[in-house]
Amino acid sequence: MADGGSPSRVPSLYLMEEDYWGDTASDAGTEMFAGGGCSSVGSGMNGAGGGGIAGPSIGGGAGYSIEEFFVDGGVFVVVNAPVGEPLAQRLYKPDFLLSGRVDEFTVRLTPTSYLRLRFWGGTSCNYDMADAGAAAR
Repeated sequence: MADGGSPSRVPSLYLMEEDYWGDTASDAGTEMFAGGGCSSVGSGMNGAGGGGIAGPSIGGGAGYSIEEFFVDGGVFVVVNAPVGEPLAQRLYKPDFLLSGRVDEFTVRLTPTSYLRLRFWGGTSCNYDMADAGAAAR
C-alpha cells in the first residue's frame, strides 16, 4: 500500500448449479429438475462438495455425483457416473465466476437418459429454490 490507500478487498465468490434429468426413451422426451444449489468458493471446499442421486421419481434410479474442489481461487467440478467414472470435468476460475456467463452442458447417464447441468458464478448466493427448475425445457 505504497499509495496510503486501503487494501483492495477480494469479493466473496459463489458457484451456483442446476441439474436437470432427461429421458429420450419416449417420442416426447421428458426433462425434470433434479437438484441445484449454491456453494461458497473456498470455504472449506476440498472434496465432495455436492451431489445427487436421480432416484425412482427421477429417471428410475440413474444416479450421479458431483464433486467440487477449491483450486487457485476457483472451483474444479467433476461429474461422476453411478459407478464413479468421471463423465465431465470443468474448472471455473474467478474470471468466469465474476463474468455473469452460464456454462451449460449435457452428459449421458444411460443410453436413454442424460443430465443437463448449468453452472454460473457471482459475488452472492443468488440461487433461489423457489425459482428452481425455471430453465427446464
